[in-house]
Amino acid sequence: MDEKKYRSLLDRIVAWLMAGLRADRADAEASGDDQAAVNKLLAGQAYRRVAEAREAAWAASVQWLDAEARVHGNEGALVPDKPPYSREATNRAIREAGGLEHLRWGEAETILTRHVEQAGRATIAHSVEDSELPDDELEIARAESLDRLAAAADILHDMQLMSDTETADEAARVAELEQQAAVAEADRMIAEHEADLEQIEAEKVARRRKFKRPIGWARVMAVDATNPGCGFCMMLASRGPVYSSKANALGAFHNNCRCVAVPVYTSKNWPGKEACAQAKKAYDAAAKEAEANSEKWGAEFTKAVQAERKKIGPDRTTEEDAEARKAARKAANKATVGEPMLPADVLDLEQRGARTAGKDAGRGTHRKKK
Repeated sequence: MDEKKYRSLLDRIVAWLMAGLRADRADAEASGDDQAAVNKLLAGQAYRRVAEAREAAWAASVQWLDAEARVHGNEGALVPDKPPYSREATNRAIREAGGLEHLRWGEAETILTRHVEQAGRATIAHSVEDSELPDDELEIARAESLDRLAAAADILHDMQLMSDTETADEAARVAELEQQAAVAEADRMIAEHEADLEQIEAEKVARRRKFKRPIGWARVMAVDATNPGCGFCMMLASRGPVYSSKANALGAFHNNCRCVAVPVYTSKNWPGKEACAQAKKAYDAAAKEAEANSEKWGAEFTKAVQAERKKIGPDRTTEEDAEARKAARKAANKATVGEPMLPADVLDLEQRGARTAGKDAGRGTHRKKK
């Protein structure tokens, strides 16, 4: 599995969720009950649908994590548990979309889709740890990871989200891991009874080298002709593998965002590294263009203000001066590509975007005209 197949699997999970939510809605509305009662019923059904879809997103993400671990020479990944999800999270989404009395279902579906996507991103982020596990805990984590990988395969198979080929491949992978675990356990028992302490320690060191955690995770934009991405995502994707389990940017994913979190085992080679370089190049070019436009806009604005004030004369009122500046702003916008952001505005956009999970994302590089 690579990042494109992973993104495709997430899309299938979202499609499964949308089909279920809309089928529930059609059945409930056919009952003839008043809309508030229908929405209350659907809110409960939505929680169960989203919780199941989040499990599937977790399952897809641990398979992706395990595949990427093996690319970098590991026997497998140390798989994190499912991220928690509460009914209150669904209720907040319902309230955000108008509440039970005035529920906007299209908006609710968009928010709930983000909840599902976040389960996958959180799984990758939680796979990163700041310190290594002690040997005894590593053995336990290894066994738990095997169980979780098997559970993940079962979830995706039961939901019929994987093709026959993908299902067979994953079954073969689980069987391989079970065989490896059995061999490792047999080796450990032999070593404990027959080998000396030095050999046992060497075995532990070798085993540890085969189960390294990611050093971090990166945000990668999943773009195509119909989903070009936004400037906010480009800014964060251009940063590369700077995110860890403690200092993460999981809040900075807006509604309809298709960016994925990818595990990074080495800074030399990781999925999406080329896309990151392209995003950085595009972001730097946009920043340079914005800086040049800022200087040009300032000159045009100054010239236009002087011209407008000259028309009014020296005895202008405060209101007249404000109108002169407003007209000058329009003239400067027309002469350039629009009023540029100040550096403080750019910083504020990043901070607000991280707090509100995208309410300010995608607004472009210009201020809203008054």
